[in-house]
Amino acid sequence: MTACGTIESKTDPAILVPDPVTPDLFSICPGTDATLGMVDPDLFKNCAPVWQFMFPSEGIWKELGSTNANQNTNNLPALPPPPGSPYEWPAGETCIVYRIECRPLTDPSGCDPCHSNEITICLKDIPVVATTISGTSQICEGDQTTLSVDNPDPDLIYNWFCNGLEVFPDGPTYEASQAACYWAEASNGCPGDEIETPKFCLEVCEIKPIISCPLAPNDCPQAGVPITLSGCDSEDNCAGTLEYAWTDAAGTPLGTDCMLTHTPDPAGTEYILTVTNPTTNCSATASLLIVPCMGN
Repeated sequence: MTACGTIESKTDPAILVPDPVTPDLFSICPGTDATLGMVDPDLFKNCAPVWQFMFPSEGIWKELGSTNANQNTNNLPALPPPPGSPYEWPAGETCIVYRIECRPLTDPSGCDPCHSNEITICLKDIPVVATTISGTSQICEGDQTTLSVDNPDPDLIYNWFCNGLEVFPDGPTYEASQAACYWAEASNGCPGDEIETPKFCLEVCEIKPIISCPLAPNDCPQAGVPITLSGCDSEDNCAGTLEYAWTDAAGTPLGTDCMLTHTPDPAGTEYILTVTNPTTNCSATASLLIVPCMGN
């Protein structure tokens, strides 16, 4: 009676990638070859081993080498062979299956051949990248936003670029805080199969509150005399109408215009200006301490 052992990959698992769930299922980059082999040649007994392959869409086993313990697959898929060659991949086929059929040493023998386990190798899919990256296009200075590849494929590798410079860590999301254009490159691990997402440009909004010195006619503050301060020169690099809120150090509201007229305390008043852009919801503050002069 014939007796068969098992076959396994003899190729680096980084090249012939094993499936984490399904035994004897592997993936490979198109145009790459691999080597399969007997786990223990001594377990193939009373028979002549013949390597075979099959395309699942055809279901027909075809012969490769015989008697050898190891078998090279050659490039998968094979380079364009002559029409009608048994190595020509059927249109649309993405997988190939290998096994050993160990045949009786004599013919006829009255014994059936035995078969090893079957190893399936599938070509890695070319990445299909989502058309957009999701995220907030405007953030406030000092904040960050999470950029995400839409519908990421867990089988793909994602590398992020900021203005063309690769940034880390890798993955389908990236925490961005810098004003720049970002994009992700999806890869199945096969050279030349990388695909980039469209660029996603992030704007960082920075408000600069500016408080003027006391304006005329009381530009050298005298005790008991009102002064006028201006925050109208405050700046914002993002579009939107600015809003103003004046308070003192105790938080007492003093006004909501960009100009403020107020009589400082004889011991001094710290004026705090908060400038807000309601469009972006960004805000920043500045302060100025005014101590009036006593006497003439």
